[in-house]
Amino acid sequence: MFLPKVFQFGLVPAVVFAAIVSWINNRWAPPQTTIHLWARVNLKARNYCSCHNLLLQTCMALAFVALMLFVTGRNGPIHGPDSGERFKVSQQILDGTTIWEATSSGHRLSPLLPVVVAAMHAWLRTSFETSTQLVNTFIFAANMLLILNIVLMSTRNYFLSYMAVLTVFLSAHFRLIHLQTGEEPLYIFTVLCSLLFTLRFIRDQKSSDLVLATFFASASPFARRAGMLTIISFYIVLVCCWKQYKLGWRVLALPILFASAPMAIFSIGRRFAGQEVILCCGETVGWDIFHTKMWIAFENSTRHFTKYFYWDDYRSILPLLAYTIFLLVILISMARSLRRGIVDFQITCHYFHLVQFFGFVLIGALIAWEVPAHEDSRMLSPAFSVAIPSIFLTIHRFFPSPLLKLRRNVV
Repeated sequence: MFLPKVFQFGLVPAVVFAAIVSWINNRWAPPQTTIHLWARVNLKARNYCSCHNLLLQTCMALAFVALMLFVTGRNGPIHGPDSGERFKVSQQILDGTTIWEATSSGHRLSPLLPVVVAAMHAWLRTSFETSTQLVNTFIFAANMLLILNIVLMSTRNYFLSYMAVLTVFLSAHFRLIHLQTGEEPLYIFTVLCSLLFTLRFIRDQKSSDLVLATFFASASPFARRAGMLTIISFYIVLVCCWKQYKLGWRVLALPILFASAPMAIFSIGRRFAGQEVILCCGETVGWDIFHTKMWIAFENSTRHFTKYFYWDDYRSILPLLAYTIFLLVILISMARSLRRGIVDFQITCHYFHLVQFFGFVLIGALIAWEVPAHEDSRMLSPAFSVAIPSIFLTIHRFFPSPLLKLRRNVV
């Protein structure tokens, strides 16, 4: 998608290249006392990245924004079946209609994107289509930088951080989602923000980071109803941190309360407004066929998930085998950390990915309706965006490389 075909096959080779380079540097890293060309080049590159970190990220963000504006300006954004209805909701919000009434006509719509589009429309006086285009463009750049900073903060390794950004950028489906007018880019943004500030809280134990992590976790269901999975991920990590760091009951109870309170209040408001609170679409299946639906949903989810790695044409067992291998690797990596009884950055990323992926599998198994293929791929986008940090943190765990490695916190 807006890249030559040869680059669209570069996602998996980019991950393999990062793993090989990390393994080489871990195996044959030069001693500290040895001074040669490689050591000097590595030191200069590390110092340059450290001193110009803000400048490099600003240039990357501007490049991503310019690229997305060029593509959408030439071809226009891709409209989905709910685009027109979402524009109507934004117009009703600007006209003074309450959010409960505005979103009642389309029960599949989440309120956060129409509110943001309405704010952009009121600020820039652009059309709703252009406002949505600008919102998703800026969110694309923000999501790329969030992934970079998550990997950078967790590994303090610029090489793995920039390789993670390159890997995500090479995913055609990930770029395609941000060219559409759907809710997924904003949903990915809330998931990544919640993950980033959760990691910062694990590192620094600051209440401000916990407040921000709670805020973005609570905002995730407003971006998309599946955002309840983000709250579940946040709960799991918070309980693990509470047990590990011996935190007080207040530190555990208040974030749990405030993470779920906004959606509860919104649902109660819709009920008092006379609107039906719809938690899912379609009829739920019986428990007698649940196990069969579970396997079918898992198989379909792995096939659609691997589309982000450009495996569109694979209808065989290869996607299922590939994700099973990936799942075994992260479970082995988690076992290493859990054996020591700690919750670190890598465990947190794995929890977020597993909840996002298997939560969608569970939803697909419980609902007796066939989700369109494009809807499957879109709903799995948060699982992919969190899987990339998980992959590179796993590489760093197995092959800790001194390549462009910092000795202090940078995020």
